[in-house]
Amino acid sequence: MSQKNFKSNFAVEDVSKRQISLLFDNLEQTDKVRRCEKRIKGLQRQTGIWGREVYGVDEIINDRRNEIRSLDRWIASMLNRPDIDQLNSEFSGANQCQKWASSLRYMDEIQMEVKQRQIESIRAEEERKAKELADLEAAQLKS
Repeated sequence: MSQKNFKSNFAVEDVSKRQISLLFDNLEQTDKVRRCEKRIKGLQRQTGIWGREVYGVDEIINDRRNEIRSLDRWIASMLNRPDIDQLNSEFSGANQCQKWASSLRYMDEIQMEVKQRQIESIRAEEERKAKELADLEAAQLKS
């Protein structure tokens, strides 16, 4: 074998090793890319699911907002009553308070009378007991 032929065999082997090495590197990179694509597709699916859920929640929230608005309109229509406004304008709080004050004074007077009667009955009971005790002592002194 000639020197030239010998070098070319080594060159072919060297090129072959490098190509095999590149092939394995390419296969490894391809596997990484596949795993990354799979993860991305999973994330895309999950994002789609979340998007549908968000739209569902948005619909529920919009329905609730519409219910609140209709309830607010109904309350506003109930409060828009000229007859109640007229009654409120005619209502005199001072007169009503005077009625309450006089009623409270009357209740205070009744309570004072009841207390006085209770005190009088307690005094009468004490006087009766004192008189009985005095009579009992007088009877014991006589005997």
